[in-house]
Amino acid sequence: ALPIFVVTQGTANGGTGTSTASQLIVTTDGTGSNGDIYITSGSALNTGAVSASGAGALINIATTGTSALTVSGAMSTATNGAGNSGSITLATADGNVVVNNSVTTGSATVATSGAATAQSGAIQVTAGTNGTISGTGSLVTGNATVTGGTTGDTAAVGNITLSGNEVSANGDRKSTRLNSSHVKRSRMPSSA
Repeated sequence: ALPIFVVTQGTANGGTGTSTASQLIVTTDGTGSNGDIYITSGSALNTGAVSASGAGALINIATTGTSALTVSGAMSTATNGAGNSGSITLATADGNVVVNNSVTTGSATVATSGAATAQSGAIQVTAGTNGTISGTGSLVTGNATVTGGTTGDTAAVGNITLSGNEVSANGDRKSTRLNSSHVKRSRMPSSA
């Protein structure tokens, strides 16, 4: 059985001065499931640097209830030179997810042996029932390469999936909607 840790971050209240929130910082270096990071919190969670640096290890961070999940520090899984890279899952039950830094999965490489598969990790961000996804960060999946490829080899890049009541790049619903879904098209001159 996995050890269970209770993670609760205090609230910073600097009055009229500066308030600095605490950050959860986690690093593992085990390979595969020995390096996996699983965290569930019943209160709001603010992450600092989170890294699963062992080949194939994954990251899964969630909050329950209406608790928010904020990614303030870079989060990554390792590149795997001999197999698949780990995935990253960020989820809330009914709270908001704010991504304000890079979330990156490593690249995957396998040497061909006929029917070889290289799969870079996927990124899944889910803001529960009434939650929104916003932020100024980035979501990047690594490359997938089969060296010396032969027929039947597969290189697949992990998907990036966002699921929430609303998804916006900067928290400004109106301006984000206009910037992301309205493409400015030039009109041909009427004389053409």
